[in-house]
Parts: sequence; structure tokens; C-alpha cells
Amino acid sequence: MNAHRHAVCLFALTVLIVIPGCPPPRLGGGCAYDETPGVATIISVSAAGPDGYNCPNDPFEVVFDFVPTDPEAADLAQTGRHLTVSAGANPPLAWIEDEGLTEGTQHNVVRRDITKGTCTPLLFRFIDVDYDAGVAACFDTGSPD
Repeated sequence: MNAHRHAVCLFALTVLIVIPGCPPPRLGGGCAYDETPGVATIISVSAAGPDGYNCPNDPFEVVFDFVPTDPEAADLAQTGRHLTVSAGANPPLAWIEDEGLTEGTQHNVVRRDITKGTCTPLLFRFIDVDYDAGVAACFDTGSPD
């Protein structure tokens, strides 16, 4: 029994020495997506409710419908999707207007469906939209640095 206890203690000590040198487990990342090009039509632009995940600056909800360019991918069409910035926030009205995201406008979009990893399972990327500007406008305080 004493030899068994000694072996367990030795194993535990070895684990404690090895674990700190191991890299942390990877969360997310390493993801792969299938991409489907298409067209998004802006269905509505309206003031975001106060309980939504909103940018601090004048947040608005932008709702769009997506239709794949390839008719054989018609089953990937989506309705009532929300355009967001900065990890899913409703974007500010000034940016929406600057990007021409008004009701009835159409925009080239790529639908991205995850095939590998633990990232966001479904994404839509507007090709003609400057997302970096959207993030900046989301948090713009209007004061110089």
C-alpha cells in the first residue's frame, strides 16, 4: 500500500511539473467555412430597442434577406437576418447611412457556413461595406484624441 501511495504522489508531482509548460487549450479559431455568394436586400432600417445589443451611438437595426447567386443553392436563402458590427451589435445610424444601407438597396454578400471548428456557425459578409468604419463609428465619442 505504501509503494502504491508513493507511485500516486510521484505521478501527481510529474503532472504538476508538466502541465504549466503545456500550451492552453485552444478555444474557437482554426475554423473553416463554405462560402456562398449572393445578394442581400435591405428590408428595414429602424431604431434599435433599448434592450438590444447596441452600439452606444444611435443604434439602429438593419434587417436583410439573402438570396444566393447560384439557383442551385436556393435552399441557403435567408430572410429576416440582422446586419451587425463589433461582435454582434446593432450599428450606428451615421455608419448605416454612410454605407448606403437603406431600405430596398441590394448588396453583394457572401454567406459563410462553418464546416470545421467552434467559431460562429453562420456569417454574412457584405462585400461593399467597411466594417472597420462601423466599429469605429460604434464607439466614436466625437472628441479628438
